[in-house]
Amino acid sequence: METTGVRFIDAFASDPLGGTPVAVVSGAGDRSVSERQAIAAELGPAQTVFLSEKRQIDCVGTTDTLPPHAIVAGVTALAEDGLEPGQVEIATDDGSIQVDLESDGAVWVPQGSPTIETVEVDYATVAAALGVEQAALEGARADLPLAVASVGRPVLLTPVTYLSDLGSADPEPDALEKLCEAAGCTEVFAFTFDTLTATSTIHGRRFGPEQPSAVVTGPEVGAAAAYLERFDAFDEEFPEPVHVETGHYRDRPARALARIDEQLHVGGQAVTTLEGSLVVPPADGDDILEV
Repeated sequence: METTGVRFIDAFASDPLGGTPVAVVSGAGDRSVSERQAIAAELGPAQTVFLSEKRQIDCVGTTDTLPPHAIVAGVTALAEDGLEPGQVEIATDDGSIQVDLESDGAVWVPQGSPTIETVEVDYATVAAALGVEQAALEGARADLPLAVASVGRPVLLTPVTYLSDLGSADPEPDALEKLCEAAGCTEVFAFTFDTLTATSTIHGRRFGPEQPSAVVTGPEVGAAAAYLERFDAFDEEFPEPVHVETGHYRDRPARALARIDEQLHVGGQAVTTLEGSLVVPPADGDDILEV
């Protein structure tokens, strides 16, 4: 049997056991779809990234476009293997993309052109779905409306007045699913300007049926930045970049960034928490994978 290298990398984190965990498998260029699915099932996280020759990054564990947190983890692994900082072309199933790898390890991933539409959803319905008091949402609605923003995945942006209200949110799954259907979104990103650290722009929490274990994936961060710019959320100059803190109420602190220049980018750092090898049986074998 052969072995293949595996790393667990926490995306959008600067310290271990934060952010969103991604399993990164090296040397996967000749792996079949069934082999990749078996490897992903063995490793367990919501996302498994496969690195191939010529900087090809593929993914198992998602039904949409390769998400930023998977790209951040994949590029971080490439940097650990010797990739130099600068603008880097990465190949994916959706085509090639240009990412920026900075000297501090931050990876910036381009996003699609944002679309933003306000939605007519009752605040009582939103509050019930999120498990918060209605007053916690209404305190912010004078300046910032409920709106669905998308940079590839529609997200319902929901301002919350205080961090304590956001932290105590306890979503009701069925009500949350109905809310997403009514609003035409795949998830809710509730946020507040009441942050834990002075350098953060907002504190956010994502809620939704897709990748529920992921504290941050990236599209919601880009959607939030586009939303904040659209509705003139800041009296002074728009922050560049937007700092989004999240994950603290899931005991996985994370920080993701967004910048709006010629194109919207989502970025952040990642940290390797585990590195080893995986025993892989022959392609036509029935053996069980072993770590």
